[in-house]
Amino acid sequence: MTQAARCFLAIAEAGSIRKAAGRLNLSASSVNRHLKQLEWHLNTPLFDRVPTGMRLTDAGKLLVAELQTAEQRFARLANDIDSLKGLKQGHISIGVVECFGREFLPEILTELRRDFPGLSIDVHIERNSVLTEKLLAGTIDLALGFDLPEFPEFRTIADYHIPVGLVFSPSHALATADRLPPLSDCLKQDLLLPEKSFGLFQTLEHVAATAGIRLHPAIVANSIESLKTLARNGTGITFLTALDVYDEVTRNLLCFHPIESNIQLTEHLRLCVNAHRDHSHVEEILAPRIGRDLRRVEQRLFDFLQQPVQM
Repeated sequence: MTQAARCFLAIAEAGSIRKAAGRLNLSASSVNRHLKQLEWHLNTPLFDRVPTGMRLTDAGKLLVAELQTAEQRFARLANDIDSLKGLKQGHISIGVVECFGREFLPEILTELRRDFPGLSIDVHIERNSVLTEKLLAGTIDLALGFDLPEFPEFRTIADYHIPVGLVFSPSHALATADRLPPLSDCLKQDLLLPEKSFGLFQTLEHVAATAGIRLHPAIVANSIESLKTLARNGTGITFLTALDVYDEVTRNLLCFHPIESNIQLTEHLRLCVNAHRDHSHVEEILAPRIGRDLRRVEQRLFDFLQQPVQM
């Protein structure tokens, strides 16, 4: 901000040139000279000289508002620059679910390290329940997980709905069928399901209950990787998200078929921070950047789902 602008704001706040000069540690003649220069530059009086002191004109009131806004913007800019410096030289801890950590996270981390070479990163590949605990405890700065709880401590930076589909081996009988059986019939087959603590199991259980079916899975596992291996071996069929099987389907190791049902089958993927902790550099710079990368991933998944079903 120029000296003339500082003098103007001081006069507006103090109500007189003499008081403004005292606050600025300048002579009254110097403050008055700066004011006259500003009025000459704007070609309009900024104060009315009245017996009680200096009273802002309408033009002066507009200038006060503009200068105060500029001060606030500059303060935010200075804070952003400080945050950026902290990010370039700092540390961040990210927690993600298994499927994202394997396929998409390495690409994002490579770009982050390229753009912020001084940034060190801890990566936690965890289940949703553990991500929730770690974000609450402050062990991680960011959590990306499915159906994270709607806790008041969590602030959502970005969220996406990832389709759930039927997953089976290319050698499975379903792969050569003219069309897939109804969802209710699929739920009666040899099911490979995640354990009950997984949000996906709860979603499927709700769908089954709506159809009047009780789930009797052949195998229950606490690992998505194990379920994919079992499905690939032809042991049974499973239900997973497009994110879980993106790599295997693109390499023709598994088939993925979106579910046709009256109930929309999706898993809610959320990127969250702990709202009660100071994450200025994370929220203002890094989280929007990761959110942008996630939108790119979402587009890749959309393109992936538009491809002909592997049958």
